[in-house]
Amino acid sequence: MNNQGRWVEDMESITKAFTSFYNTLLQGTDHRNPLIPDIVGLGKRLTDQHRMMRDCNFSDNEIKEAMFSISSNKAPGLDGYNSHFFKSTWSIIGEDVCQAVRDFFRTGKLLKEK
Repeated sequence: MNNQGRWVEDMESITKAFTSFYNTLLQGTDHRNPLIPDIVGLGKRLTDQHRMMRDCNFSDNEIKEAMFSISSNKAPGLDGYNSHFFKSTWSIIGEDVCQAVRDFFRTGKLLKEK
């Protein structure tokens, strides 16, 4: 259901409704569902070390080491590409993968699936 109270069924409308709900919720502008600071405070928080790691620029080598540390039969999604694919084709796609990882940490967004 979107913020106008209408049911939506297509993927684009569902995505917009979902994003709108959580943007409103987390920005505190929806007074029907206010965040309760005491409850939020009970959750896990990033340590200063985690914040520094999040904000740093990872080198290509660090990204490669992270990729190669993943078990070869693991896959991040349903696209059929497991980490073995990335490892075995690293000489071809490694630079693009590194750029995508850095873009994710800079923008918080992943490339959309087609």
